[in-house]
Amino acid sequence: VNGPAIGEGFTTLMMGDIIYASDSAYFWAPFARFGVVPEITSTVTLPQRVGMAVAAEMLLMSKKKTPEEMLRAGLINEVLPAGDGFLPAVKERMKSGLNLAGDPSVRLKALRMFKSMLKTKEWRDRMVAQNRNEQEMVRQRVRDGDIQKNLAFYSAQMPQKKK
Repeated sequence: VNGPAIGEGFTTLMMGDIIYASDSAYFWAPFARFGVVPEITSTVTLPQRVGMAVAAEMLLMSKKKTPEEMLRAGLINEVLPAGDGFLPAVKERMKSGLNLAGDPSVRLKALRMFKSMLKTKEWRDRMVAQNRNEQEMVRQRVRDGDIQKNLAFYSAQMPQKKK
């Protein structure tokens, strides 16, 4: 993460296995602020990754978090300096990790096997069911007009452009 991780850009991180962030990144789930349903199973995976207190603050109060806060909460593995050196630093860490993973001819098979132990079929099935529930909630919010009302509320508060 080498910049803002907002909304879906944040919630997709919950599916990541290893996450590095630059010191200039921030993490924001503004769903409540805009009346939008959190997606990509984040109502389940965010509390699992960062704990209920941090997840509730982010999802219910739209609280932004720094990379250091996300490191302490357990979402990210390491905070790296922003800038031109960020991507090379990430690549070096990944290369070092893969080199420790054994013979290249069996590495991928082993990593897939180990990952399936971390994220089991039962876990994947639960996430698919949760995603379906979230999608239905999104459809319900659209049918009720809630999202449009919230967008109109915030649009009315925006400064008007001078002509």
